[in-house]
Amino acid sequence: MFSLLYSRRSPIGLALAFAFLSLAFAFLSLVACSSSPVAEQGGGSSANSDGGTAPAPAPATTEAEPGQIVAVTEDGEILNRVRLVVGSISITQIDIDNQIRTLRSSNKPPRNLQKAAVDRLITRAIVSIEAERESIIVSEARMENEIRRRQLATGIDDFEEFKKVVTRQTGSSFDIWVDDLKFEIIKRQLVQVKLTVPQPSESEVETFYRKNRRKVGIEIRYREMMFAPKNGSIAEESRVSKLARQAYDRVRSNPSSFPSVARSMSENVSPLRAFGGLQDYLPIQDIAERDQILAGILFNHSAGQVPRPFRTSGNRYVVVLIEGKRPIPLNKVREQIRQRLYFDKENETFEKWLAKRRKQIAISTFN
Repeated sequence: MFSLLYSRRSPIGLALAFAFLSLAFAFLSLVACSSSPVAEQGGGSSANSDGGTAPAPAPATTEAEPGQIVAVTEDGEILNRVRLVVGSISITQIDIDNQIRTLRSSNKPPRNLQKAAVDRLITRAIVSIEAERESIIVSEARMENEIRRRQLATGIDDFEEFKKVVTRQTGSSFDIWVDDLKFEIIKRQLVQVKLTVPQPSESEVETFYRKNRRKVGIEIRYREMMFAPKNGSIAEESRVSKLARQAYDRVRSNPSSFPSVARSMSENVSPLRAFGGLQDYLPIQDIAERDQILAGILFNHSAGQVPRPFRTSGNRYVVVLIEGKRPIPLNKVREQIRQRLYFDKENETFEKWLAKRRKQIAISTFN
């Protein structure tokens, strides 16, 4: 519905993003857990150690002894080496290099690729350790359903086309996107189990709406007359086009006559004809879902204007009068704003927990 909340394609450049909010979950209000630090590991620079965490495989990591060389050529050239150990999970140079390549190809690569890659791998390792501790598992069936749900949200039926769109929008391969999606699912389940996320207050919702009212989106009230060709012949198209032009000529200089003209023209096939063509306030994205051309015309003209006749995507010749435009009222977007604010609070809560956990768990680095 609006760019700060979700993103969805429309012909008028609106960032309709409530689909993104389908990622939000109803998080349980449980007391956050903490782990007790134990003796520090040796073998390099290290943080406080993990409180007895059992070994758990992390995405894109190799289990090995600290500083161990894990791959060499026949000539003795070192191909891979363990660079970090997070709890019981080893992170190799190849892991770091792969992350750097992924970040470099993204749409917004960070300035310090090395640091960002290492931080990302440490985060994933910590989440992996905690997920195993809480017995959190994301099955292949769950992943297939999640991917399908996101495909449906884009309106793209062809799976290969969906993969191309994902690659184009993220700047990464589809496989990397799937891996990131799985991590996000595990992370959110972990937040459900271990953390308490505060609910947004009504005052926070109202403040967000006031500050972003212009970006929330608009509703439009308009009247319409609609004329439909009886067949696909050139002669019939020309006849109906002339009808629409005649209707336009009758109302453009006197918009107040639109209701009576709409009712009187027998060729007007609009379902709103009996109401003088009146469509009461409707969000622009709802109009776009029905007809993108109509939405574009309404969006790009001001209240009181009668645009020239146009043909819709449904092959109807249409004349419209824009009667009013206004921001979408708070009562229609309150829940979406609440979800957006909750999503922000969820991320903030997770980042605070992660910073605390990084101080507790053993993180050893090796040159």
